[in-house]
Amino acid sequence: MITAKIILFKNHEKNFVDKLIKFFTNSNFRHAGIVFPVNTSNLIFESTGWSNGVISNRKLSDVPIGDYISIDLELDHACFDFAMESIGKKYDWRGFFLWNFNRDVKSRFYCFEFILEILKRDPKYQKLASVLKNKSVSGQDLYNIVYEIR
Repeated sequence: MITAKIILFKNHEKNFVDKLIKFFTNSNFRHAGIVFPVNTSNLIFESTGWSNGVISNRKLSDVPIGDYISIDLELDHACFDFAMESIGKKYDWRGFFLWNFNRDVKSRFYCFEFILEILKRDPKYQKLASVLKNKSVSGQDLYNIVYEIR
């Protein structure tokens, strides 16, 4: 088992993209990432449209405290392995823009989808996460999944 933190960034609806995310997902979260503190750097694994894919180059300590909530979990090592293998995968623009129509591309991820795929690698979360496989996942869905299992 490995300790991880799901990071759900709050939606303050400051810009057009945040407002779109709130409108389509009806969620109070605009972005998601995950931290595997396997070393002292505490880098966030995230899929972001700004970098067009999965990256891990931002430190959690660089994010203002009031901008996110953190959920601690114990996950299978396969989750960390998947996150590492996913670095460089492209962003799922189609899934992002056609979120309500569940038009995602399985080899690409938008942020919430990326975290869901990580959770599917852990036996505790696999069944519940798989229920969402035919539905576009939101930040609120991730929050509910994690708290239902914990």
